[in-house]
Amino acid sequence: MRMMLYFEDPYRTEADTSVVRSGTDDRGPYVVLAEPLFYPQGGGQKGDRGRLRLAGGLVLDVVGTRKAEDEIRHYLAAGQEPPAPGPARQELDWPFRYHQMRLHSAAHFLHVALEREIGASLPYPVRAPLSETGGECHYAFAGRFGPDQLERAVKAANAHTAQGHPIVTRTDEERGPGMRSWHCAGDTVACGGLHPRDSSEVGDITASMRIKRGKTLVSFALAHP
Repeated sequence: MRMMLYFEDPYRTEADTSVVRSGTDDRGPYVVLAEPLFYPQGGGQKGDRGRLRLAGGLVLDVVGTRKAEDEIRHYLAAGQEPPAPGPARQELDWPFRYHQMRLHSAAHFLHVALEREIGASLPYPVRAPLSETGGECHYAFAGRFGPDQLERAVKAANAHTAQGHPIVTRTDEERGPGMRSWHCAGDTVACGGLHPRDSSEVGDITASMRIKRGKTLVSFALAHP
């Protein structure tokens, strides 16, 4: 089984590996690596980007990472030729990865804070896409909470994260093969994404909400990106 370095250590920014194969699909040229450090887009979290350094000094730009056909494809900048198999050095765009990790945990802290505010469990968002600046939780209901409750939940979430609670992401085989979950201070959320080690790294969260076509959309960002 191929080792997923992004799960082994989400804070690792560089690693040696080898190009297993390369190709081109409708998204552009790509390479497949033996031990991926780049996280593939999933669960709302955007795929990693960065660089690959190859033998002879060639540097390729990874502009996105996705799963496709049971493999992880590292997409290259337009016009770059997919390389032949051989050794490669992976270098992450760490500021981008770290911001995505913080945003991903922010979505979970908002969710559990909303549950405490309304005194009831909430179905997980049907989607929680992240952008480079923020995210949006799409809840498949309307009327379960309003702007005032969201405001109080945000304040509670910020007070909670500032206390500095360890965050752990681990496999959750009871839910099925390959499933993972997020844990912090007694709270659990099903999630296969990457997260910081401590809640204090997330920082203050800002949020707003709107209702659209029977769904509640909670937009959020970090006060200090």
